[in-house]
Amino acid sequence: MMKIKLFGTLVFLFLLGACGSTSDESRSILPEISIVSPSDTLSQQMPIPVEVLVSDNNGLLYTEIRLQKPGDTLYYENTFSLSGQSKKIAFEIDTPLGQRMLGEHLIEILCVDEDGNRALRDTSFFVR
Repeated sequence: MMKIKLFGTLVFLFLLGACGSTSDESRSILPEISIVSPSDTLSQQMPIPVEVLVSDNNGLLYTEIRLQKPGDTLYYENTFSLSGQSKKIAFEIDTPLGQRMLGEHLIEILCVDEDGNRALRDTSFFVR
């Protein structure tokens, strides 16, 4: 009888521990970021199309998007409040007047989930 109680208690503690570790593991998963556009090469006459897909297993909190020429002035920065597990963010940026737009540019995306995990993704594109 004592062996059965002890075995039952051990099984219960094992299952309780397994449930806890799964929950902790799911909280440590970083948000996913996919930069759909801009990519490759754009014409200077057109607005810059921005399309970003973000997702997270537990829930999104916010995303920051920045565009700049490397080593030069930041010409776009915005924070988007988010909710849910996935979000598509799409908009266009008019090319800033009076700035040298030809050449390499950088888009940087920071995404934060409800568990405080932070993911950062960036990519270069060119304006010709």
